Parts: sequence; C-alpha cells; structure tokens
Amino acid sequence: MKVTDEPIERTAQPDGQYAIKLPGPGLGEVAVGDVIEFLRGIVDLVAYGAAADLGRPIGLPGRRGAPIEGAAKVRLVNLRSGSLVAELQPAPPTPIAGSIGLNVETLSERGLNAVFETVDGTRIHAELAPALRQFARRMAARRPGASVVFLDRRHGPEREIPLDEAALDRLEALGHDATGVGRDQVTGRIFEANIESDEAHLRTPTGESVKVTFEADFEPEVKRLLGDRASLRGEVEYDASTRRVREIRVTEILAGDQLGMDFEGIDFWRDPSLSELAEQAGARPVADPDELHFAEASDGEWEQLYDALRSR
Repeated sequence: MKVTDEPIERTAQPDGQYAIKLPGPGLGEVAVGDVIEFLRGIVDLVAYGAAADLGRPIGLPGRRGAPIEGAAKVRLVNLRSGSLVAELQPAPPTPIAGSIGLNVETLSERGLNAVFETVDGTRIHAELAPALRQFARRMAARRPGASVVFLDRRHGPEREIPLDEAALDRLEALGHDATGVGRDQVTGRIFEANIESDEAHLRTPTGESVKVTFEADFEPEVKRLLGDRASLRGEVEYDASTRRVREIRVTEILAGDQLGMDFEGIDFWRDPSLSELAEQAGARPVADPDELHFAEASDGEWEQLYDALRSR
C-alpha cells in the first residue's frame, strides 16, 4: 500500500488527543498487514482498557459484551506513514439497552486513558499488562527493533511514552503477580454473610461468586442487604488466570437509588411497595378530610381544579 507523508484520510474532526506510533523506515511502501495488525491491536487495547475500567477484565481472548465493544470503536482521524502514526478519537456515544443515560464515549475515553496510564506507569492496571505485552510482541515481529510509542496529548504539549524494554519489564513484573489489585466497584446480590468473621459472598449478574470482607462498622448494612442487591466499593482483587473479580475489601456500600448502572442490561432496581414509598416520602395517614384543604387556595382555583378533573 502506497502511503505518503500526507494523511491517508483527513476528516473535519480535530487531531486525536490520543496517538500511537510504530517507528519505521522513511516514506515508501507500507505492508497492508502492518497497518491492519497495528490498528487491530489498538482496538483490542481499548477494549481491555474499557473492561478494566468496568471492573470485569476480559481474558486473552474473552467475551467483551456490548458496552466494551462499543467503547472499542475508536475513530481513526488521521494516519501517517514512515513512522506509522494513528491519531484517534474515542468512540461516539452508543445507546445501550437497559441503561439510563449511559454515555459510551465516556467509557471509551476511560479505556484509552487506562491504556496510556498503564504504559506510562502513572496508574496500575495489572489486568492490561498481558494485552500490552502481546501488542508489543506482535509489532516487534512486524518491525524488528522498533518500539511502539504512545503520544499523549491529553494535558498539554505532546509527550512520548515508549513501550520500550523498561516498560515491558515493568509489565512483565505485573504479569508475574498472583493477582491484579485495584480500587473498583462490584454490583450484585449479597447471598451469604458470616458476621462473626466479617465475610460475605456476592453473586454478580454474570453468575460469579465474589468474596466480600468488611470491617465491623459495615455489619448493620450487610445484615440489612442480605438477600438483596447492593453495589460495593473498595479494594478489588482479580484472579490472575480468568481476570475476573475474586474478592473485594469493602470501603463503601451503596444501595437503593445510589446503585451503579448494570452494563449488561439486567435490572438492578427493586420495586418498592406502596407502604415503603409512603414511608420514604414522609407521608402519613389522613384522619380528618379537612386536613387536605389548602388554605391558600381560593374558591376559584378549586373550581378550576374540579372542572379539569371532570373534563378527563
């Protein structure tokens, strides 16, 4: 494929905040396979980054689900040759069934940020280490001796973050860990609790059992939510082989209208009874009908209300 120093395709959109470069020789012939492998690898990285952000990392390979697939549809706004540079924008918003106001573009941005942060070492996303190492190996096979460079334009002038030997050694050390650990949120149903040992188990929407440990201060909330749905925040431990959440040490418990959204479209909202709604609203039984009269309402306003009711 012939590629010049001009963009292969320039859209009306601005240059991407995110760019990834594969160093190579001067202008000339560029193998189609190099371009395809390069772009496919980028899409995979964003998918793993989005999955890590959601707290349910996917294996290599693994089932992604609609939100992650949507977030991985990053837009290529510019492609240059020589040193092959892909300039990217996050995926556009995509409606998801079963969600309320979920903006996938935000998830796409967070996925890209997770990738750049892991390469840079500013944050630890241990579950991304295998994907980044695999991407580096594939690109090195295409262009021996070349290290992929991430061009960070998010916070000012462009900054180069090489995926070099030092970065790969750090990622390799992360991969040797028995688990990946990070702060995250897990949503599901608490189906078992041992108050004496301050432990419980939560069942996620996809059926996994997650061990829950908590301090004594959380005992009343755990008791209250036993058998019900809750969203737990805290330090999450991932299984090294499956990359699924294995355990969470709770620092915060959310319930009711504070629950996080479920990205698989499973309804986490419980239908409260009328008595519960009345209690939440502070309503009380009416003993005297005269209590319902609004002193500030005029007779004319009452007549207007009655006319409106009779007309329906």
